[in-house]
Amino acid sequence: MKTVLCVFSVLVSTGLSSQLAAFDEGDLQELKSTNECQRCDLTKANLEGANLEGVNLVGSNMTAVSLTGANLQRAILSDTNITFGKLIDTNLTGANLERAILEGTSLNWSNLKGVNLTGANLTGAYMSGAKNLNTAILTGAVFCKTIMPDGSRNDSDC
Repeated sequence: MKTVLCVFSVLVSTGLSSQLAAFDEGDLQELKSTNECQRCDLTKANLEGANLEGVNLVGSNMTAVSLTGANLQRAILSDTNITFGKLIDTNLTGANLERAILEGTSLNWSNLKGVNLTGANLTGAYMSGAKNLNTAILTGAVFCKTIMPDGSRNDSDC
């Protein structure tokens, strides 16, 4: 216990604790300049309202990212970690989220038309406005082997 407290004290006193929990500035610049950043660290990045159409973020860590109102149409987000992300009113039309981790993520009022969520984990995700799988907002979405918000596994779209 003393060791843990000592390490925590060192992190706080040196300012490293905030760096450990934040995105990599170089990764964010790469994303902005090339619209691509595979295996990047965008933890807690604020990308609200960003136009990221067709972006390639395969394998990136986007824990607690804020993408409210962003355009992620046809984005490639397979194998990304978007745990506790904010994707409220986000356009994900045609996006690839295969094997993405979206635990606790808010997808309220987002457009999921044609999105590929094969093998994704949506445990505890919020999907107000997109709950009914027959709504236009989910037309063509693929939920094959997806862990749904209630923890159940959907195998009906396979």
